[in-house]
Amino acid sequence: MSLLNAISLAEKIAGRKANLTRFDRQKGDVRHTKARLDQAKNKLAYQPKVGLEEGLASEWNWICANSD
Repeated sequence: MSLLNAISLAEKIAGRKANLTRFDRQKGDVRHTKARLDQAKNKLAYQPKVGLEEGLASEWNWICANSD
């Protein structure tokens, strides 16, 4: 999933648009990562119990319930 897709998902959950400001690439920015869930599952027995959308929704609900 790309960062923009994750932001779009967060916008959907929050029910509002993110206020994004784009900047030129900065020295040291990572262009590509090698995150591999399949390797984490095989080597570390990683088994997520919640998907990204459900986890973000739970986090958003917690934030809303605990904000002043």
